[in-house]
Amino acid sequence: MPDDDERNWIEAYRECSADLRHYMALSWEIPSAVLVIVFLVLQLVFANNMPPSPVQKRLVISAAGIFGFILTLNFVKYVYRSDQRIHQLQGIENKHKELGRFLSKEPWYVRCPLGYPMAIFLLIVSFGLLAFDFLVQ
Repeated sequence: MPDDDERNWIEAYRECSADLRHYMALSWEIPSAVLVIVFLVLQLVFANNMPPSPVQKRLVISAAGIFGFILTLNFVKYVYRSDQRIHQLQGIENKHKELGRFLSKEPWYVRCPLGYPMAIFLLIVSFGLLAFDFLVQ
């Protein structure tokens, strides 16, 4: 029968690994949603069959840019929390060498963190949309 200390780290390990799986799923869902929404808005605004007025175009493009920026900030929070969970799992795995399921040795190209570069890309898309709205039209 496991003692209280062992039950605590097992529960912490399970919780961290579940959080990490959740954050990893969001790490591709949020950028995909931002890009799809931004490009759908651009398609809607610049469709040839029903051109809205310049004021409507400006409002829709601004709303899409602000929405993309807010989702990007949310994405950065998930990347940060994912990094925290990885460090927590590494700490547990360093103390208990019999574990190693989630953080086994991987090639460098798999370990390369892409969350913050993706956040920068999404910020460029969002701010580019806002700059396009105010500078070009």
